[in-house]
Amino acid sequence: MSAAFAAVLLTALLANAAQTAIGRVRPNRAPSHLTFVPPFSQLWTKQEVCFPSGEAATAFALAGVLTRLYRRGRVLFYAASALAAVSRLVNGAHYVSDVAAGALLGALLADACFRLANRLIAARLGTAHG
Repeated sequence: MSAAFAAVLLTALLANAAQTAIGRVRPNRAPSHLTFVPPFSQLWTKQEVCFPSGEAATAFALAGVLTRLYRRGRVLFYAASALAAVSRLVNGAHYVSDVAAGALLGALLADACFRLANRLIAARLGTAHG
């Protein structure tokens, strides 16, 4: 269960850090898809940035976590995540690339956290019984 929590928390933190570092301005706030602000400047200017989508990243990380825990619900979990991601497009808060990058980030981090947890458990069992 701690791998699940770590996956979602790490994804949210990493997505928000990436948004702050990259500085791509949201489509509903920018004159062009190539509008960027200097890295970390929105910390004091309150400019809204969007790449990658933190919501899509977190939703897909959660879907990855839930899929590992409840295999039968994987279609439902990923469908709900896709709907959350699409809602960010409909609201004009993100570009398609923001949502795609967020979804990929979330899915990969969830998988990485579970793989790491499995290795740690296997190593601990191997030394405990070896």
